[in-house]
Amino acid sequence: MRFKVVFRVSKETGQVEEFVIDDLGAERQGEEHDAVHDGVARAVGAVVERRAAPEEVDPRTLPEPEAPELTVDEREAVREREQRSQ
Repeated sequence: MRFKVVFRVSKETGQVEEFVIDDLGAERQGEEHDAVHDGVARAVGAVVERRAAPEEVDPRTLPEPEAPELTVDEREAVREREQRSQ
């Protein structure tokens, strides 16, 4: 099984804003799949929090993610890359 981890922390507060572990495999159902997925979620969560308690989230209920705010330097770097690619 392959997994994708999205981890976003607020620069201002240090609070975790988003922490999602999603599997990329073809087989996404069944007890064995759920057990492996839950084990990975607990293991990765333990890196961030001593007693991580991950919850199952139905992706159909999630709002569309907002694009992160870029700093002035990051915006300038994006503009330079776009100009070079033209």
